[in-house]
Amino acid sequence: MSFRLILLLSLLAALFFWKYPEYIPSQQRTFHKPPGLLSEKMNASDIIKLTNEYRISLGLTPLQENFQLTHAAEYRANDMISNRYYAHVNPITGEGPGDAIKDANYQYRTYAENIAMGNWQSNRHIVDGWINSPGHRANIVNPNISEIGVAIIKDTTTPLGRPSAYYGVQLFASPMPDCSRPSEADKALLQEMQRKNDDIWRRVNIQKSELERLQARIHRENSNTAKNKMINDYNRQVNAYNSLVAEANGMQESLKLVVQSYNNKINAYNACMQADSFVSK
Repeated sequence: MSFRLILLLSLLAALFFWKYPEYIPSQQRTFHKPPGLLSEKMNASDIIKLTNEYRISLGLTPLQENFQLTHAAEYRANDMISNRYYAHVNPITGEGPGDAIKDANYQYRTYAENIAMGNWQSNRHIVDGWINSPGHRANIVNPNISEIGVAIIKDTTTPLGRPSAYYGVQLFASPMPDCSRPSEADKALLQEMQRKNDDIWRRVNIQKSELERLQARIHRENSNTAKNKMINDYNRQVNAYNSLVAEANGMQESLKLVVQSYNNKINAYNACMQADSFVSK
């Protein structure tokens, strides 16, 4: 068989097996694809589920998903992608997670944020990463946190040839309780009690001055008949004065209770309005 014939047959065989690869022996048809970066779909629901499983394992109450926090978390992730930064604060605008939460119409008492960027093999992988970081774990297990919102967004703007990174955001928060100021009725009662208290003590002072003047007249009076009459009048006024003082003391004690109640409501309102600090990890 000539060389040319052998070459022709080889070319024909190559063309045949290229067109019909199923005829190649199986041990020669094994193609190994590079392992994928992600082995499961990254999603917020599983991240919340895994986060709550960890809290429950520690005896903590699970967090409730809040759509406003979810919206804020999505905004935070997209903002980092759009503006090419990875931090808790946008270096251009100065906006942080608290601003995003407020913009989502969520009135918080306290909040915290966990962020992450990269390619993960699973949802558990990213949650375990946060749990294994002391600062991030502190946010997850915070007993004062009651609600959560999560976003996991793929960055599709990465240059060609580079794997697309994912941005993960956990926003934790507790809503602001219903902080009620003392009512107008409370304020009106306090003012009325103060007015009555001032009035009765003004009357006490007037009667005291009248008794002092009458006492001085008695000392100057030389007529026993007139003196005895003034003494009887003095004793009558002393009895009235003592009754008025007793009433004034009772009014003052009542005023103290009203003032204490009003101040307690003011203090409770102020304490309620004091938002806790933001923890960033």
